[in-house]
Amino acid sequence: MSQVNTSGMTKQMARNIFFGGSLFFILIFIALVLTADAKFPSGPTPRPSPLR
Repeated sequence: MSQVNTSGMTKQMARNIFFGGSLFFILIFIALVLTADAKFPSGPTPRPSPLR
């Protein structure tokens, strides 16, 4: 029979949480960049007309 590790978090569990969190952050960051680019397209910025 295999014994259950009851000592808390293992290195593998910590590694999985780290990589899962990193992947989640990267996906959220890419989504924010893409939506921001759609909302504020890059290109020449129109110059404001001078106040007279």
